[in-house]
Amino acid sequence: MVASHPSNSAPGPSTSGLGSSTPELQCACGNDFETQRGLNLHRNKCTAAKQMFAGGHFQKRKAIQVQKRAAKKARMETSSSGPSGNIADIPEDVAFPDIEPVQPVEPPPSFHPSGRPKRRPRLPGRLQDMVPSALVGPGRRDTTDRPRGVPEAYVPPPRPPTPPRVPTPPPAPTTSSAGDAVYQNCEPNDFGLFRSFLQLPTHDPEESVTLEDVLDAPTLQTAPAAGRKRWWSPFGGEAVKNAASNIFAPFLNATTFRLMNWFYSGSSMKSLGELDRLVHDVLLADDFDASDLRNFSAAREAQRLDEWEDEWEDEADKEAPQFKASDGWREASVHIRLPGEGKAHRTSEEDAPQFEVKGIFHRRLIEVIKAAFQDPIAASYNLIPYRLFWNSEASQTPAGESAGSNSSLPDAERIYSEVYNSDAMVDEYEKIQQEHPQEPGKPVIENVIAGIMLWSDSTHLAQFGTASLWPIYVFFANQSKYIRCKPSEFAAHHLAYIPSLPDTFQDAYKEFFSKAASSAVITHCKRELMQAIWELLLDDDFMEAYENGILLRFADGIIRRVFPRFFSYSADYPEKVLLTTIRYLGRCPCPRCLVLKSEIAALGTPADMKRRLKDMRVDDHPRRSKIERVRTFIFNMGLSLASKWLGGLLDPYSWVPTRNAFSTRLSRFGVNFYSLFPPDFLHEFELGTFKAVFIHLIRLLVARGGDTVQEMNKRYRAMPTFGRDTIGKFTRNTSGMKKLAARHWEQILKCSMPCFEGLFPATYDAVVQDLLFTMSTWHALAKLRMHTDSTVAFFKDMTTALGEVLRTFKDTVCEAYTTYELPSEEAARGRRAAAKKQKDGEAATTGKSSSGKKRRLFSMETYKLHSLGDYLRYILWLGPSDNYSTQLGELEHRRVKRFYARTNRNKYVRQIAQQQRREEILRKIIRRQKARRAQVETAQPQDDLSLATADSPANRAVPAAATSTPPTPSPSSAAAQKNISPSLGFADADPLPYTAPKDKYHVSHATKFHQNIWSWLQQTSGDPATKDFLPMLQDHLFSRLTGRPDDGSFTNTDRHRVFIAGDKMYRHKVLRVNYTTYDVRRAQDSLNPRTHADIMVLAPEDEAESDWHPYWFARIVGIYHVNVKLLNPDFTEPSGPSIRVDFLWVRWFKRDPTALGGWVARRLPRISFTDSTAPEDGPSFGFLDPAMVIRGVHLMPAYAHGHTSDLLGPSIVRQPKENDEDWAYYYVGLFVDRDMFMRFLGGGVGHRGAAPATHRPTRRPARPEYTWTEATATPAAVTSTHGTIESGPSVEELERDDGRVDEEDELDEEEEEDYGYAPLHMDEAEGEDEGEDGDEGEDEVEDPDADDGLGAEDGEGDAYEEESSDFATY
Repeated sequence: MVASHPSNSAPGPSTSGLGSSTPELQCACGNDFETQRGLNLHRNKCTAAKQMFAGGHFQKRKAIQVQKRAAKKARMETSSSGPSGNIADIPEDVAFPDIEPVQPVEPPPSFHPSGRPKRRPRLPGRLQDMVPSALVGPGRRDTTDRPRGVPEAYVPPPRPPTPPRVPTPPPAPTTSSAGDAVYQNCEPNDFGLFRSFLQLPTHDPEESVTLEDVLDAPTLQTAPAAGRKRWWSPFGGEAVKNAASNIFAPFLNATTFRLMNWFYSGSSMKSLGELDRLVHDVLLADDFDASDLRNFSAAREAQRLDEWEDEWEDEADKEAPQFKASDGWREASVHIRLPGEGKAHRTSEEDAPQFEVKGIFHRRLIEVIKAAFQDPIAASYNLIPYRLFWNSEASQTPAGESAGSNSSLPDAERIYSEVYNSDAMVDEYEKIQQEHPQEPGKPVIENVIAGIMLWSDSTHLAQFGTASLWPIYVFFANQSKYIRCKPSEFAAHHLAYIPSLPDTFQDAYKEFFSKAASSAVITHCKRELMQAIWELLLDDDFMEAYENGILLRFADGIIRRVFPRFFSYSADYPEKVLLTTIRYLGRCPCPRCLVLKSEIAALGTPADMKRRLKDMRVDDHPRRSKIERVRTFIFNMGLSLASKWLGGLLDPYSWVPTRNAFSTRLSRFGVNFYSLFPPDFLHEFELGTFKAVFIHLIRLLVARGGDTVQEMNKRYRAMPTFGRDTIGKFTRNTSGMKKLAARHWEQILKCSMPCFEGLFPATYDAVVQDLLFTMSTWHALAKLRMHTDSTVAFFKDMTTALGEVLRTFKDTVCEAYTTYELPSEEAARGRRAAAKKQKDGEAATTGKSSSGKKRRLFSMETYKLHSLGDYLRYILWLGPSDNYSTQLGELEHRRVKRFYARTNRNKYVRQIAQQQRREEILRKIIRRQKARRAQVETAQPQDDLSLATADSPANRAVPAAATSTPPTPSPSSAAAQKNISPSLGFADADPLPYTAPKDKYHVSHATKFHQNIWSWLQQTSGDPATKDFLPMLQDHLFSRLTGRPDDGSFTNTDRHRVFIAGDKMYRHKVLRVNYTTYDVRRAQDSLNPRTHADIMVLAPEDEAESDWHPYWFARIVGIYHVNVKLLNPDFTEPSGPSIRVDFLWVRWFKRDPTALGGWVARRLPRISFTDSTAPEDGPSFGFLDPAMVIRGVHLMPAYAHGHTSDLLGPSIVRQPKENDEDWAYYYVGLFVDRDMFMRFLGGGVGHRGAAPATHRPTRRPARPEYTWTEATATPAAVTSTHGTIESGPSVEELERDDGRVDEEDELDEEEEEDYGYAPLHMDEAEGEDEGEDGDEGEDEVEDPDADDGLGAEDGEGDAYEEESSDFATY
């Protein structure tokens, strides 16, 4: 190893002798300079200076070698063992280069308005990374220094000194406002979260929470450590004690089981990957025996699954086998009464003819509950609800001190995250405890709630044909939503597959009444069918359990009384209409309130909020009596369903003459079934309100003329990606809106502000930007997984602001332009008209509508817009919107589509039900097999495996020689060294294994790609980015090794002490950064200099700075590590090997002081690169410890301001596709994901130590009134920041309509074409799959040469075979 070259600014020995020193500011060649900067620039190219440095370098190496030999000789002469700490004397003939005298320390640097410091930058704020910790259980106090719950091997950093504080009193019972209910508070965990119970549970699932349970990235993984609690541990060994006997039943052997399991799992399309799985999971298994396959019959083995009843459970517990025949699928039928319009010959409704609907495949709801709560997986269920609170002050309490109860913590905020800590479930539990108290003198039986959450929707099973399925899924609110959202957890219980009206309905109706049924009769019978099916599902056994509970023996052997309770029914609007028995898009279109359609536009106003509460729909006796009266007129008197007289009775409330099954069964328990239907975020905002706004923005751009639409498409195409799938590549034609799913609309919204900036005149552009910013903020708040009282209050203000900005947009921008249908809308309308004519028996025409384009206005009188005002109420009552999102059901649709692919298409519903049952049994057999294997492993001695891996940052301070010996450079490695780029190419392999979750970051330990620092500096001597590279690197390393801040005060003496082994720095491809999210989960960003290179770090907190901002931003130029030593003050080498130090070479951004950003200005923060030619801007480049990176950040180019090459000349730090140019400005993506949003908004529970307390306004100050300069519609050419926008190609040419349209477009009626509503007289109105299932996007053509930084180039393809959809953002 050799010492590093002295820095370019350090004078070396003169040619006259090693003992003399050079004159100040004089080069070795004899030239004098007035400034140190001039001398440094000259020395970069001066041959004499380089020779001088080489001579000094040689003398320094010689001195170190002499010292080593002397030390070795001394060790041999002494009798003591071990290395000697004595330093041998250096011979007198060895001299060191003269050292420059220490210069006076300059005063601390000051800051510029840009936010960047002058001269040398201060260090970013120190990041304190906290690993998620579990909630503290009831009745125990954790006084250890370890975070409570997870992870067990975690050692926290030393706590900063805190001032003495008065100990707070221990938790005390608090009395709720509901009455005499007394709640008991638990201890707060490290984040200040604590629970409040009405009844302490006998089983707390938080006790078994591990770090693996809170991971949100597929490359995060922990190694199985000795003594880790297994998933069944809360229920004890009794749940698995008989696992040794016939664990593969009903199969006769393991070979048959493995083969059948392979067939029923994985993809329905057998690919090469599936073939590999067959070989490795089946053929190469230890227990595989080919002889077991003699006389094998797949049909016989499938029949075993269908007929088997489990006998594996404990013989003493015959009441709770895992698989029971009663839990299987049943086929049933229902009867509906047919109304005869004009037939008044019956005395009662019971005399009306009945029509039988067959083919209803269902499972008994009470058996589904039994199977779920007797399954060992119920160990993760929260059986007793609680309220969750957060006190940020409590998170600062030293270990061992109590933070007190809620009553002693006035600043504690309520947390809204799960259904089991919502008011809905807590209040229901209070009611159950009051109505069913413990009987004196009898054994205490714990009352628990089975929280039922329903979901249903119709879906197409194939891309071609009419095959469809209408499933009803059951989720349990007792299970965490972080488990429910993962399809691989099988949290969705299939309850029923329901049919629609069969094709024989008209024939049967004609047989009874001698005439065809009208559209009103067909619609009425569809409603009757839905309610009849739910009458079937809500049978007497279920209602008995609903009223009195049902005794179940859980897997832990404890008998509990389970009370089923409904909390939500998630469905899209057409299905809500059927389930709530209201008129489709009637006078009062909302299923929750009686707000008129004409009043919807008042969204967010105080009057609107009052109307929602005052006019809530209530299932009361007057409503039921009026329905019965109307049904008497229909069936007894033969009154037409479309009569005006009936409309006069029902239309004021948008009622329909159908009995509601939920009302019939649950009204006597005080259940208002209207409240069971929460807002549907996916369909009502992403596929509803925002989609309508975006479509109208496209119409406005078309009306404006020029190439504005093409410019918008170009901007979306150039938008950088972010994360694995957070922001993906946009299609070439975003304005065409071809086959877009909800996730695509979400990404369009997040990136909309830069893409629309400057496309409208300045006054209108301000309104559009306000609208997009407000919608993005509302969208982010509505999708938060964890709310606090503060975010709820802010959400209320933003709902008001959203209504205001929508009305402003409609009254100003929309009124200024005359807008018409887009070509795709016109074509869709023509196809609908042709289909209607064909249905009515008329001659159908194809093509566009003959009436031409129609005028289209922006409408605010839609139900989907109205529903946005209900989110606040449901968050407070039922928790965040992701608890009842319809996207969970859309994901579950993928399973039934996979089942359908394995059927023979004949009576496929029955086959799908059979396959669902088989898959469920196979999954439980797998879990039983794992339990048996783990039982054996537990009985054997195990090695203690740490959570840290060999590549973890915990090992980065380990001596370099102790890790791995650098391999001999191969030809490919030698060729890579010739590449002077600081980043590795796409083809360069630098794989990373799984990352330990507790580590802050992860960088590969490979040493294949290394560069000689001195040679590299010579090759890049003309690059402005490498100016002062070496002295700045030495400063950074010296700071890291000594712990002193790099504040610009280091001298050349300090720099000389940095000894870089071999003068080599090693390049790496990927940096993984772990972070704790706002909702206390562990997530990860994968960063690389080529694509995802932008990062954020904490800014130093300085309250004296008026323009202080919480974060600094930078772009990673290169990811490196060096092996380094810190020489002794006398420049002798210390004993021991070198230390590995990871660092990032970054290019700094500065804030644009001329552009206001944030929630007051309603603009994104704008930043730009620092100017390398302007010293007052501060250094453009620097070095960072990877541990200081908070996470990656999404920076969007400010397209309206164009490119610039003034900030930096041609440089290797840019990618080739950038053409040596930078965007003049970038916008910080505040809304790229929920965690990023909360880092800027402030108040994230999990952001302790990783985010400062930012201040957000609760009210926006009054703004000046907008002034309008354009009053007419479409100027021929207007001037923008790019110059004059000339007329471009027509919209018809732009869209290139290829005949494919969204399925939603085929369902639209002219009344609500913008919002995708389907009329109930159409078959598709029973529920249409709007493309959320992942089958969309065939028209998206991407550049095969372009990469987005994902996949194998990050080395992650070597760590796992495929990325699970469990980690997708939803």
